[in-house]
Amino acid sequence: MKKLFILFALVTMMTSLSAQCYKIDTVTNTATVKFIVDRPVEFGAKSTLEELISDKYSLCDSGSIITGEIISIAMPEQIINIVGLQFLQRKYIITTKVIIDGKSYIGESTKTMYVSAMLMEVSAIPHNKKVFYKTMQQSLKNAVYYIYGSNKTKEK
Repeated sequence: MKKLFILFALVTMMTSLSAQCYKIDTVTNTATVKFIVDRPVEFGAKSTLEELISDKYSLCDSGSIITGEIISIAMPEQIINIVGLQFLQRKYIITTKVIIDGKSYIGESTKTMYVSAMLMEVSAIPHNKKVFYKTMQQSLKNAVYYIYGSNKTKEK
């Protein structure tokens, strides 16, 4: 009887101390850019968010819902032409938002790509998918770090 009581107490304590469970619902895109080369910009964002959230929280199908949003995408570029040589600097600036427990957390990331060419038009070079998706991944990571309390500011 004593062992049964101890077992019951242990099971009760373990279930009450277990972490809250979350479910990644969707990652939407409200930015004006919808595709990068031939893929939707939200490609891979849900799995990235799941990976980042699962570092600190447990994931399940019936948990509290977490949603993500790609708020803005900017891709400014600067071209310098010097006697037949062209230099392109293209920046990828992505802002994302992660909503968990009714609170919004904003993340932003910037990456720069450089291209140089001789006797070729550098503005015709397509966007670099790898740089774009690494920037989006870092932006989501920054938003999730706000959830963890690693950064200072957040949006309510």
